[in-house]
Amino acid sequence: MTLNGRKLYIADTAAVILPQHRQSEMQDIKSGSTFSGAGAALVDKVMRKSPLVGGDERFLELEKQGLIQIVSSKTFFPMLYSGFGPFKGNENILVELSQGDALSLNNSANYPFTTSRDCSPAQALKDIHASGRGFDVKKYCVFRPYPIRINNNSDAGYIYTGDFDGANEITWKEVCLRSGLNVVEIEKLEHTTVTKRLRRVSEFCIKQFAEMLLDTCPDECFVNFAQYVNGNIAHLTNAQAKQIQKDFLRWEYFSDEEIESVANKNFAIENVFGYIENIEEFFNDLLGGKFLTITKIGTGAKLSETIDRKSICQAADNRHAINNINPLDYSDKTNLPHFEIQ
Repeated sequence: MTLNGRKLYIADTAAVILPQHRQSEMQDIKSGSTFSGAGAALVDKVMRKSPLVGGDERFLELEKQGLIQIVSSKTFFPMLYSGFGPFKGNENILVELSQGDALSLNNSANYPFTTSRDCSPAQALKDIHASGRGFDVKKYCVFRPYPIRINNNSDAGYIYTGDFDGANEITWKEVCLRSGLNVVEIEKLEHTTVTKRLRRVSEFCIKQFAEMLLDTCPDECFVNFAQYVNGNIAHLTNAQAKQIQKDFLRWEYFSDEEIESVANKNFAIENVFGYIENIEEFFNDLLGGKFLTITKIGTGAKLSETIDRKSICQAADNRHAINNINPLDYSDKTNLPHFEIQ
């Protein structure tokens, strides 16, 4: 079992999710869940009932076949970090947290509508036995312009999955009306990977986001799904965004159709940048410090479909001058940055 030719390492203390764990969750959880079995497996691990990977014959057999490698959860990261064994000690290590900060088990505001564990950088470091090396850690936060939750309908029937901390729940149709996207296509994409049901969506939640910043203190933030701010930014890469802004300076050399296309895309870039500047200013003023720095913009599902904010700002010597020579009358535009304070 490899990932693009790379060996899969599994911690010896990882709990094994069994069919009965999924069944147990469907029977017992009444506050919303994907019913993957992860929470029930964790409960059995705490009760010393669940099998662990290190002692499970099926995983041991996979290791004998060379498909996986079972590693000590207590020493693997220190070995990797220090350059012991096959490691150099200069590898980049990405630790992905489960779910999001607002869904942390220890979030009293959302309990019991939470996931089964604490979703914080501190807990992630502890889980991999790296809490003593926090000085070398850089924390990244990824967020959406519109928060999501799983559907209230599940394999166990209708189970309410919680609110959005006071933000108004809306529809994907409303998101698409604001951004200019096709609602049919977006709803196809917004089905969860586990439940296969359409996600719920809401306005941006000030309270939820501010609490996340205070709890995690991220070094950098990435806004993903930026196309929900303005659909014309969808699928743009960093190189394409730079070229669009360069072309926009030369608009007088293009046909009317080309002017329309380039201007709309340039407006989308500026539109999203305006949204980012507004949200940074608001939260840094609200919290009284440099809590929010947004560096990357996700425009689509592919790895290349991202825009680096710093490089785009450097590429355009004077972005305000670019706006001033815009050949279109933006006063008629409806796709303005949507950042609603509630």
